[in-house]
Amino acid sequence: ALVGRLSPDGLLEYSTAGHPYALLRGADGSVGRLTEAQGPLLGARRHPRYRSRTTAIEPGGALVLYTDGLIERRDESLSDGMARLADVIAAQPADGT
Repeated sequence: ALVGRLSPDGLLEYSTAGHPYALLRGADGSVGRLTEAQGPLLGARRHPRYRSRTTAIEPGGALVLYTDGLIERRDESLSDGMARLADVIAAQPADGT
């Protein structure tokens, strides 16, 4: 699960529970992973603690959420699948066309 709150000025406060890292695409095409607020899977611990972090989504940028089923392949690691997805996202034009 990922919970986020996006303000009109582009600030995103987020927290995750076992979800693959969200990807943040900058207007320049750079892609980074939101790794700072990763928590345990929902239901995995009796009294879990989740932290939140804040980041900015700049104009022309994009937040990409996905499931592990999108990036999983039997013949490669999840890291390879994430890298493949990041490459596709980086190649997209900033205007979304």
